[in-house]
Parts: sequence; structure tokens; C-alpha cells
Amino acid sequence: MTKELLTQWVFNQKETIDECIQQASYDYWLANKEEDNIVFDINECSNECYALSQNKDLCYDRPSIGFTYSLWYHGRRVNTFLKYFIEIIYEARNEEEITIYDLGAGTGAIQWACGLVYVGMKAINCKCPKLIIINIDTSPFMMDYNRSFLWPNFIKNYPEAINIEIEYTLNSWNNTQINRASNNWITASYLFDHSENVDNLKQDFLKLLESFQPQKILLLSSYNKRHFTTQLSQTLKENNYALKEIESDLLFSGTMTASLVARNWFRQNQSIEFLGTPTWNDNALFGAVLSSTAPLFNLFGREEATKIDLYNPPIKVRREIILNPQQESASVPDGRPTIITGPAGCGKSVVLTERIAKVVDIHVKTNQLDKLSVLVTTFNKQLSYYLQNWIIELLDAKKIKHTKHDEYGIQIEGSNFVNIMIYHFDVLPTRLWKIYSLVDYPFHDDTLQFDNYHRMIVRSAIEEIKLEDKITNNEFDNILNQDYILDEYHRIIYGLDYSSEEVYLNSPRKGRPRLPYDGPSRKLLFKTIIRYLEKLETSKHSSIFTRRHKFLKKLKTESFNNLFEYIFVDEFQDCTQSDYTIFYRLIKNPNNLILAGDYAQAVHIGKVSDIPRDTDETTERMRNRNYLRLDGSYRLPYRISEAIKRISENIKINGQEDTDVITPYKGAPPGARPILVFADNDVEMSNKIINIANSFKSFDIIDLESNPKRKITILEKDYNLTNSINRINIDIAETDTILRLKGMEKTCVLWSTKIKIDDEDEISNFIYTILTRTSGLLIIALYSEMETKYIDIINQLRKDRILIWDNQTKDFINNNYLKLN
Repeated sequence: MTKELLTQWVFNQKETIDECIQQASYDYWLANKEEDNIVFDINECSNECYALSQNKDLCYDRPSIGFTYSLWYHGRRVNTFLKYFIEIIYEARNEEEITIYDLGAGTGAIQWACGLVYVGMKAINCKCPKLIIINIDTSPFMMDYNRSFLWPNFIKNYPEAINIEIEYTLNSWNNTQINRASNNWITASYLFDHSENVDNLKQDFLKLLESFQPQKILLLSSYNKRHFTTQLSQTLKENNYALKEIESDLLFSGTMTASLVARNWFRQNQSIEFLGTPTWNDNALFGAVLSSTAPLFNLFGREEATKIDLYNPPIKVRREIILNPQQESASVPDGRPTIITGPAGCGKSVVLTERIAKVVDIHVKTNQLDKLSVLVTTFNKQLSYYLQNWIIELLDAKKIKHTKHDEYGIQIEGSNFVNIMIYHFDVLPTRLWKIYSLVDYPFHDDTLQFDNYHRMIVRSAIEEIKLEDKITNNEFDNILNQDYILDEYHRIIYGLDYSSEEVYLNSPRKGRPRLPYDGPSRKLLFKTIIRYLEKLETSKHSSIFTRRHKFLKKLKTESFNNLFEYIFVDEFQDCTQSDYTIFYRLIKNPNNLILAGDYAQAVHIGKVSDIPRDTDETTERMRNRNYLRLDGSYRLPYRISEAIKRISENIKINGQEDTDVITPYKGAPPGARPILVFADNDVEMSNKIINIANSFKSFDIIDLESNPKRKITILEKDYNLTNSINRINIDIAETDTILRLKGMEKTCVLWSTKIKIDDEDEISNFIYTILTRTSGLLIIALYSEMETKYIDIINQLRKDRILIWDNQTKDFINNNYLKLN
């Protein structure tokens, strides 16, 4: 009779539970009603929630989602769990303690169901175990709504529930105090209800279960997705879990009267478009409870577990990253030249550093330090520092003793030379030349100049050539302009090593605008570039490309070649064919050349980017090459990957066939969809950006006390917007260029669309690379005046995977380029 008394007591709480939800909604409104976009956000949330009723995915990433969701779904979800937990908690009444891990906790329906059963058992003087509930979810807004509004109202009505120990964890959770003998339960409600990556999630879930050996597993899903739950239940039954039959009919039924009163009040008084009648009914539920006192898992080789981590956090400490099987396989040295490709965030740099550490470990264990000479290079200076730090952390983890040599090298204990040199690619000509052939080092009196200076020299060369050739019309203006000529030198004359006029006039120029062979345009281009180079030489000035060109010519004399046993190149998509020739000249054995990159991020050379090949007939070609493709984007939030996938597909279609299309990965870090926000000027935009940052602070995107500081990173350089934001909130924003941040990640990236990107041929690559730099939040700042190409790219975003910030933004988008239904 006691269980029947408990059931009756819980049944009698129907109206109180409804009133708790109602009061929580009023409390939320009082706390947030002054927010400029609150009504808009709630209305958008309400519309998006209908996706659930249409069997579509809901993103749960709007600040008001907890409020909106609770007034329709929360009571219904609590109701679906009540009979299950009445049964299984009552059955476990003699246990001392139960720890419940709720995967996909949402607004805490399981917490509420358990709370009612716990308080009910106390009320009827029935023994009840101590309850510990750990809520795990990727939506901070859902969990925070429960923590800040729903649960406090629950406690007001049921003070005894204060004794339940509650934890809230975004993304992943750690609990190193877990007692293997404790009574662990795991609940997974609607975890497999969406088809994306369901196999990966199932594998992760089974590994989690094997690791923790829970006494009970509660699986709930919608009825039409029950086959996933059924398959999983069958696997668990084979591992000594018994399926327990529990009546699935609901305890409560009918209208949620108090929630309906709240919805009507908001509709009538606050212009919130709440429609429909909330009910306790959920007729599409399918559930399974599996119990065992002695699970016999042997699926993966059981290990002691102190951590459940279904989701990968952003990279913080390299040695703590556990590679997945695909990454682990790519990290193993196999004596073959290797090209590792994959979309942004798939772990290419992680694999590269792991492979380097394994090479070092092999040489240490085989006592061959005399043959351990490694060059690590990338096109990003800041990334080179990260690579160095990651390598050092991995060597430490393997207990390989070493010393850091100046700013660039690592020397392994027992070696008499620096074993690993880590340089960004632009300094290779000067650093290596100075180290290995100082006697003819050519850059003592040479001054490195940057873009504006070289544009000036090119303009001067153009004027001289036009005068000499008596060109008085605009016939050749399409090629005789500064940027075209500098790109032609970098990508073709140097990049393809077309050093003679005859070769240049009669050879293909893949990825560049088509020009007739041996025609006047090519002749003018070659003559102008030669004049530009002569002017540089006379003035004793250079660029990174002219220095690289001299370095290539030096290596061809074979005065210092074969310097390294191994060369590892990150961001190889920015290498020209001449750059590859430099690598072939520097390495002793081409089989030890390892490259990693993503063609979609070829911001330096765009469509000219091509597979590595050695065009120098005098060197051994790269035979037996190994192509390894990594899948998934583990750093980039899942919703952002979904939103920008079409952009990477179009880069692949439009002349860059080797591009890896980005693959959304369900286990990626939590984050919102790309946030689109419009303003008429920087002052208005700054206020909106600050509001966005405050609304999404749960994602931990800004921390001015951390090292390095986490800020809003604005790309490309927009000093006016940065200064305007910092006037409101000191030092919260920074601005940079994607050429400096390639390969890096930031917690909050803002693309300012009023800043023109000069490299029009690579504009898709530029913007795609900007959009893939975040591990948290991506904001796209829209202005009235925008480049047409920007609009074309924004139009490629998946429409149901963008978050419109306010009504002004929605009107601007609908009136100008995107039609959002």
C-alpha cells in the first residue's frame, strides 16, 4: 500500500506543480523585461519551439528558451517521468544514496520528478535514499532557467527538497570523487531523437555505461524514434541488464491551468505571441528502464573512470586531449610522406603535434638522437608558439627530458644539437640561411617592407612600362594594377617557379584569370614584375616573397641542403609549389615530410592552392604519399558547422576540388547558431554587441583575468567598432586580421561586414576562415553598406541555423537580401 500512497500523494501535487511553473515565468519576466530584444527573442523562441511538434531539431540557444519552453513543455516532461521514478526510487528505498546523471537535462524535468518522489516519500514516512542529481546539458539557458527560476519556486513549495544535492554542468562534467561502490543511475531522455551522428553518440554512450557500470539506466524517447532505444536496450540486455516493465500511462492529464493563465497574461499584456493550450499530455513517449546488480560489460575493455565527457571542450591543455581512433591512426609515424586534411576544428594541429612527439619518443627509445632533426613550420606566428608549447607538454607527458633553446628550438637531453626547430614560414629564409651559410647571407643591409611600400613600387614600375610601351588607353588596366601584379609574382613567377620569360609565356596558370599563351598581356606582366624586382634590389628593400625566392635559388645551388630528417608543415594550403620545393630541398628523405591543412582556408593563394608536388626534376619525387582525411569539427560549435557547411561546399565546387567540406559533429563544444545583428552605426552596434555578450555570458566567452584574456575578437581590423565597444566596457574587445589568426581559436569572433577584404579572389576562403575561428560564439555585424560578395556569402548560410538578434535586424535582412519565413 505504501507505493500506492506515494503515487496518490504525487498525484495530489498537480496544481502546485503547475503554479510553480507559472510563478517562475513571472519571476523571469521581472528580471529580464528591460532587455531591449526580450519580446522579440521570446516570440522567435516560441515559433522555433514548434519545430519539436514537427519532429525537427530545436537549437535551445536563445536566451529566453528556458522561459518559453517551460510554459509549454516542462510540466509535460515532468509528467512523463513520474511513474518511472515512483517505481524505481521506491524500489531502491533501502539504498543509502543514489547519484543520478541526467544527460540532456534541459529545464530539469527529471530533477523535478525525483524531487516530488523524494518529498512524497518523506511525507508518508517512507525511508528514502539520499539523492544527488547531476544535470548535464549543452544549453546553459535551459539549465540556468531551472536553477534560477524553476527550482527556487519548487523549493518554496517543497522545502524538504533542499536536501537533494544538485549540480549543473555545461558541456562536460568531472567528478573525481565517484565511489565505484555507489549506486549510480544514468538517464538519457531524447538523446538519440535526432539522426545526426546517432552512431557516434551511441558508441560514446555505451562507452560511458561500460566505464561507470550504472545500476539503473532510464532511456526515454519519442515513440517514432523508439527503434534507437530498442536497439540500445537489446545491447544492454546482452550485458546483464534486465528490462523492467513499468506502466507508461501518465499520472496527470488535462489542461495546465496555471500555465495557461500565464501564457494568456503575456499575450494580452506584453505582445508575446503565445498560442495554444498547454496540457499535461504526452502521447508520443517511449521508455525503458534497465536494471542490474552485476553488469558484465566487455565491449571496449573496461577502465576505471573518473570522468564522463560526451562533449569535447575547447583546447586548453594539449596533454589532456584524448585523440579519437581516426586521429590516433593519423598520428602514428609510418615511413610515408603524409598529407593530413580536414575541415576547420577537426584536430589537424593536434594530430601533427602528437605525431612529432611519437617521432621523438621512437628516437629516444632506439638511441638515435643523432638522427633526430625536425623542422616544424606554419604560416601563422602565433600558431607556431602554440605548436611549440603543445610539443613541450607532450614530451613532458612522455617523460622525455629536454631544454628549450632560445625562442625557437627544443633540445632533447643527450643530444648535442637542437633537435626541433619551430619557425613560422616567413622567417625560414633569414633564420636558416644565417645559421647554415652566414658567409653569403644576403640580407644584412636589406630592409623588409610590407604591402603599402610594395604597392607604391609596383605603381612606379607600371608607369614606366606604360611610358616605354606607349600605352595610353585602359586596355590593360585589368592586369596592370598593383594587387594583380603582386599576386602574379607571388603565385606564378615565384609560386610556380616560372623564372624565365619563355616558361612564363607558355605555361598554365591554374587558379588565376585566364590569359592567352605568349600574348601581349603576359609579356606586359612579366616585364612589369621584372622592373618591380629591379627597383627593390636597387633600393635594398625586400618582401617576404622576394626573400623566399632568393632562398629557393640558394637551395638549388645545393650549398646547404638536406638539413632535416623530418619536416612538419601546418596550414599547408598556403604553400605554393615553390614552397614545396623548398621543403624537398631541406629534407633528407621525402618520406618524412608531413603536411596538414584545409584548402577551404587558403586565404593567401586561394584557387592556386594545389596538392603538393615536386616540380624540380633534380630532387626525388614524393612517392607513395599517404592521404589522411579527418572528419568532424570538434572545436567549432555544432550549430555553426551546420550553418556554414554550404559555404565550404561552394568553395569545393568553385575550383577547389580538394576542399574538405565541414562536417558538423554532435560532440562539439556548446555554442549558439551564428548571431546576425544589424545597426545603423557603430554606437548602436556596440550597445547591441555588449547586450549579446551579457546575454551569452554562460558560455564563458569573456574573461579578462585569464591568460591569455578572452575577449570579443573583431575581424577584419575594425578599429572604430573596437574602440566604440571598449568605451562602453573597457578592454572587452580586440581587433585583428585572419592572416594572423589562421589555425587559432577564439571564444567569441565578430565579423564586421563594413570592412572591405582586399583579396577579392579569395573572399570566400577569407570569410569561411573567419567564421571557423570560434570555439564559442560567432557574431555577424551587418551594416547598410555591404559588399555584394558579402551578401552572396551570407545568403549561403543555412536559414534555420542562424539566430536573428532583434526585430530591426530581421526587418533589415528581409528587406535587403535574405527572406526568412
